[in-house]
Order: sequence, then C-alpha cells, then structure tokens
Amino acid sequence: MTDAPLRHIFTAAMVAGSFVCASPVLAGSFSMTSNWDLENTRRMVMDTVPKQATDIKIACQSMNAQVGNIRSRCGVDYRMP
Repeated sequence: MTDAPLRHIFTAAMVAGSFVCASPVLAGSFSMTSNWDLENTRRMVMDTVPKQATDIKIACQSMNAQVGNIRSRCGVDYRMP
C-alpha cells in the first residue's frame, strides 16, 4: 500500500518532465536583398531582427544582377528565448 503514492508521484514527475522537454524553441529566419552596399543591407537586417533574439547568425553576399548593378543579399537565422 505504501508504494502507490510514490508511483503516482513518479508518474506525475514523468508527465511534467515530458512537457518541459517537448516545449518548442521559437526561431526565425529571413533574407533581404538591397540595391545598397553590404554594410547598409546588414544594418537593415539587424534592425529587422527582434530585440529579444539570441544566437543571431548573418550571412551576406554581393551579387552582380546586371553589368554595373550590384545587389547585396543577407540572410539571418535567430532564436527567441
């Protein structure tokens, strides 16, 4: 008879632990293309990322859209706490 309450406590702890482990991690990503130079595009991307974001990763590149027309493209991935 004394094992029954312990079994219920253990089961409740396992169920509660599974909810904690299964909680989703909020994350986001987007890309932005601009006619401006790489630094301005990077600045625009950072202004768009939510202020609470962590683990921010930005990758930028310059692309030659036409002769004499260079575009900048930045992609960003981030996590939310």
